[in-house]
Amino acid sequence: MLQLIERLRRVDPALPDDERGKIMDAARKAMSRRDYPKATELLTKLTRQPEYKDRSRAQELLGLTRERAGQLAHAKAEYEEYLRRYADG
Repeated sequence: MLQLIERLRRVDPALPDDERGKIMDAARKAMSRRDYPKATELLTKLTRQPEYKDRSRAQELLGLTRERAGQLAHAKAEYEEYLRRYADG
């Protein structure tokens, strides 16, 4: 759990908007194929980005992906991070 908290604090250099969009599309496709490890990898990359327009969606989907993968403690942490960051939705 400590590793997850440390990951949540990490911010990578900003990617161009079009690259973030491609990563989000790939993550959604992975989710639809139930390839949760790949979706988790891609969404984690997006949540490490500095704040941007669709970051909240990436955070929400990461929680959902972890939940569907049976990683309930991780899912809970992702949902809690979503609520902490985006209390107003």
